[in-house]
Formats: sequence, C-alpha cells, structure tokens
Amino acid sequence: MKGKHTTRLIAGAVGAAGLVALLSAPTVMAATQAPMEGTLVALGDSITFGYNLPDTAGNTTPSVEAFPDWMAKQYHLSVTNLGVPGWTSKDLLLNLQQPDISSSIQHASLITLDIGSNDLLHFAARYNLLQDASTVATTYGLQLTPSEMQSGMQLVDQFKENLQATLAAIRKESQAPIILYTLYNPFPSGSPLHQVTNQFQGMMDDIIRQEAASFPKVVVAHAHSAFAGHQLEYVDLYLHDVHPTLQGQEVLAQVGESALAKAHLSPLSIPVTSSVSADAQMKPSGSVVTGQLGALKYTVSASAGAVSSKSEVLFVSLPPSQVQGMIPAGDRVVTSFSLNLSANTSLKAPLSVQLQFPSLQTGDELVQKTPGGWQSVQTASFQPGSVKFSVSTPGEYVVLSPVIQTVSATKPVTGVPVLPEAAMALAFLGFGAGVLRIARRR
Repeated sequence: MKGKHTTRLIAGAVGAAGLVALLSAPTVMAATQAPMEGTLVALGDSITFGYNLPDTAGNTTPSVEAFPDWMAKQYHLSVTNLGVPGWTSKDLLLNLQQPDISSSIQHASLITLDIGSNDLLHFAARYNLLQDASTVATTYGLQLTPSEMQSGMQLVDQFKENLQATLAAIRKESQAPIILYTLYNPFPSGSPLHQVTNQFQGMMDDIIRQEAASFPKVVVAHAHSAFAGHQLEYVDLYLHDVHPTLQGQEVLAQVGESALAKAHLSPLSIPVTSSVSADAQMKPSGSVVTGQLGALKYTVSASAGAVSSKSEVLFVSLPPSQVQGMIPAGDRVVTSFSLNLSANTSLKAPLSVQLQFPSLQTGDELVQKTPGGWQSVQTASFQPGSVKFSVSTPGEYVVLSPVIQTVSATKPVTGVPVLPEAAMALAFLGFGAGVLRIARRR
C-alpha cells in the first residue's frame, strides 16, 4: 500500500494487544508488535486449556495466560488453543478428525501436545486411590495390589498406542514442528501418591521419548523434571488443585521453547499480511478485489455506484486469540478480520463479500462489532469452507462456532478441581492445621 493513501479502520480495537489501531487522522495503521507469522495449535487437556486461571470466564474459554500463549508471543504467532478439560489420550485421538481440529493442524506453524495426565487420574479414581481427607488416618505410602499393578501396565500400553496413533495422524496433516510434553507430577515428594504417580509417569515419559524419536521434527519438553521439587510454586496446591499456577504455565512455555531451540527447529513461516496492492481498488464503475491472508481467501465485489469514489480496500486478518476473550461464553472464534476503505469514501450500496476458510461450517455465525456491541450479520450464508455476506458498514468481523463437543469422551476428571475429592498430603511440610493429607483407605 502506497503512503499517499489514507486509511481508516472503523469500529473498536480488537484484542488486548491492540494489533489494529483505529485511526481517523491521515495515518495508515499503527502496529504495536511484530506481524503474526502463523498459528500455534495447542492440543491437550485442561493443562493446555489453562484451567482455573483467572481469565477463563469460569473455565468456559481457554486462558491467554496458558503456556501456548506465552510461547506464541516468543515466536510472534497467533494461537488456536484446542485443549479440552478432562480429555485423555483416547479422547484426543477420537477427536483429531473433527473438521475444525483437522483444519487447524493443517495450517499450523507450530504444534504443542500435552496429554496423558487424565489417563493416570482415571486409573487412580478407578481403584479408589484418591480418598476424601476426612477418612485419612495415616500418611504412609501406598502399595498397589497385583491386580492394580496389572491394570496400571495396561493403562501404559494403551497410552502408547494412543500416542503413536495421534502423532501419526498429525504427521499426515502437517509437517510443523511438534513439542511433546512429558507429564509433571503434581504431588510433592513425601506425599503418599508421589511414589505411585512417579512410577507410572516414568513409564509414560519413556514412551513419550520413544515415540518422539520415531517421528520427524518432534521434540520433547521435559515438564516432569522442571516441576520436580517445585510443586508448591508451579501447582495450585494451596487451592487444592493439580493444575499449573501462572508461574507453572510460564515454566511449561520455557521448557517447550528450550526443547525447540535445542533441536535447532523453528515454527514454519506462514506470513499473515495484507495482500492488497496499490491497484487493488474499488471504483465507482464497479470492481472485484481478491486476496489471501494465510489460509483465509477473500473476494470483495462492488456494483456500479456502490462507492462514492475510487477507494483502496484494506483487509486485515486478526489473530483469534486477541478476540476470544471479548465474545460470549460458549462460543469459539473460527476466524476474525477487519474490512475497511480509504478515508472519505462512503458506501452508496452494500459490498458483496465471500470468504473461503477450511474451518467454516454451516452452523457458524458471523458477527460485526458495533457501538452497541457484537451484532449478528443476518445476510451471512454459510457452506462448509465458505461464507457469503453483504457489508453496509466496514469494520471488524468475527466468525463464531459453538465450543467443540467431545466425541466418545471419557467423563472428565480434571474438568473439576481434583483435590476437593482428594486433598494433598502437605501437612508434613508444616503449613498448619488447615492443610490436608491424602492416603489410601486401608
């Protein structure tokens, strides 16, 4: 876009980072950070989701303080957080072929994968290893029966099959680097569950390392060793919760970045910048402007007399992670963008717009930001992979989709704080009578 053109962005700024500044003065655009160069796709459970962090709106939307967003800032990526509280390795595998998940993987620059903690928690719950604190009379270590041990080994074998199939399925869709996390032990040394958890986590971490070595561009982020001895800092034990604190989430991001750097890998570069050239203009006699921003293709058509004067079109892709926190709970941002015209240009008739984006589905909704809030665009007509609509007022738009529904998902364990049903053995650390202990009922 040539400097002589004056551009205005209509409506309010989207996102806390202020990636798009709204200007009515003769300045084109003010960007406050480096351009996004692709998308980090985060796969996993409640740890990836950022469960119980302050900005999740009651755990209805992924946190922008979870490790995927910390990591994305480092690489100047937008984020598609597909973490689902309660998912086991089986649940993730069963849901990989959902259209929105599959499409996100296909267009990923970087993928993170943290799964398996719920596999262990379901095993512990099945054998009543997690007890209500009021029944506890001892803090001695747990001893598994031969039957429980055999079941635990079957769990480990099943985890291996699920992880192998998951990595194979991802590699069919994308060649982006994958950061695969080992499982951290939330129970500190001295807790009755620490030794049992470490035993099975050690086996699962061995599998994680083995499977990572079997696929190209898969690196291992060592969450287990990073959290060992630091559970009181990195895990919300004071809140009777096994999920990471803000500090723990930052550590997860750091170990992921370290693993990628050690392997001399970097995210795939997928630049997301305006594709409109100086001659891509709307004319009073009628015009059609086309372009592509990453995976999003657009066509903007103006009939004769639709614009008052020759006008440049500015189509800007906005990172979904910058919009997610501004939309109603229960919806997920599929894609978001800003459509604007040169200053002093008025619309005499609506523009016709068609978008092509792999994740678009017939049940999606298009909304526009207005002074009164987000308003549904009634003219939008969705088909799988595309949407058509008319624009009477330029500005900011978001395509929303209902939150992902799990397919054959096991009943979540980490979907609620685990420790109200199993308080941690922390009394031995001397934190007073209000701190609870945990042990298996004998």
